[in-house]
Amino acid sequence: MIQLITDHSYRAVQATALRDEQAKFALKRKVIIACGIDAVDEAVRAKQQGDFLVSIGDPLKSYESFDALVLSDHEPMPQHKNIIPITGLLNEFSPEKLAGLGAGFDEFPKPRIAVLLGGKHVGGDVLQADIDTILRGVTGVKLVSTSRRTNKDLKISADFVYDFNWDGQDGNPYLEILAAADSVVVTADSARMCSEVCSSGKAIYIYTPRETHFSYKALRDSLVSGGYARDFAEIGAGIKPTKLLAEAKRVAEIIADQVAS
Repeated sequence: MIQLITDHSYRAVQATALRDEQAKFALKRKVIIACGIDAVDEAVRAKQQGDFLVSIGDPLKSYESFDALVLSDHEPMPQHKNIIPITGLLNEFSPEKLAGLGAGFDEFPKPRIAVLLGGKHVGGDVLQADIDTILRGVTGVKLVSTSRRTNKDLKISADFVYDFNWDGQDGNPYLEILAAADSVVVTADSARMCSEVCSSGKAIYIYTPRETHFSYKALRDSLVSGGYARDFAEIGAGIKPTKLLAEAKRVAEIIADQVAS
């Protein structure tokens, strides 16, 4: 049995991703997956004798109650023996998730480049100068998607632009754009988008905006050094494949081994 206890924030999808991978194993013990600071106390109370308790993210307390701490290696880590370090954030993306999508972009010739833009928050910001640099450096059909944080006043000239902030349009084509693209450029200020696209099976290039927090630069470095992405500066050399990031699957395998031991 697998139980989820989350704070229902945007990061809670990590717990769902791990649960779905964990469910592929025949577990002899109950696994409780907690995600979010506000979920810690409830998760600790829920643990019974023999249960295996997992925290996605630093619980900041009650460390001795957790059998595994799943922590992103670009963020500060506590000193604890049960840490499972991960690259980026756990997510539900995979080549299989994108299979069969993207037909709406068949009218555009290849190569198609998805450009995914973040925006102002603790991780940094995406400015007009950043967008201009990206679009000048990309050769091929440009399929651009903004996010809820992208400044709505930015000027974006591309073959297709989805403006997240424009009310009244059709649903967000994020998955369709990824499926149709031959490669992806993503801004380094979004840990979620960087992690998701590196799990998509596409060739990934990370552009670092002028305003980027150091922890997000650390994530970029980790993804690049691991072979899951390339620096945007390399995009002029042509599209080259990158490794598939599948951290939810890897963590589920580790936990299954620990539960069985």
